[in-house]
Amino acid sequence: MFAAHAAAARSSGRRVLACSASRPSGLARPRRDVSETSPSSPAPRPGWARAFSSSEETVEVPVDELDPSSLADAYNRRRAVYNRSVSALRKQYHAEFVEQRERESRAKARETAKVKRAALERKRLKAMRTAENARAEVERRRERHARWTAELEATQRERDAKKDLYRRARQRIVDELEAECHLWLTSAEEVE
Repeated sequence: MFAAHAAAARSSGRRVLACSASRPSGLARPRRDVSETSPSSPAPRPGWARAFSSSEETVEVPVDELDPSSLADAYNRRRAVYNRSVSALRKQYHAEFVEQRERESRAKARETAKVKRAALERKRLKAMRTAENARAEVERRRERHARWTAELEATQRERDAKKDLYRRARQRIVDELEAECHLWLTSAEEVE
């Protein structure tokens, strides 16, 4: 197939490139003549056909050597260049993917650390409130105890004062009764 295509190209005087072996000859896209280059592209060397494989590398094949083996070699070189470019692109994508994953893991770690810091801050504030409440409760108990002690002492003083008052009142009654008691004494003859 390549030989027939190359022979037809030589007889017509056109320079052509090899097309893929997997495409039937009836479906092959016609290649642009190398001599029809744009003004921005470099001019090809006379007597050479350029096999375009990628933007990085160009394989030049002499026109006189467009036999099937040279076409296969050119195809293999283009395929190798393509495979290298695909491999480089895959490595680049993999590096970008790894970098993106590392960025996401760092962002997740930062977010996790932020959440943990917030939780620890809440726990610290809660512990401070608990300690403050405990101190306030201890102070309230101390004040209640002081009030109770003062109230107990006042009650005890009142009770002691009342007991003293009762004791003095009883003593006065006893004194008055003792003062009158000699009047109560009667002899046995008076009683009979």
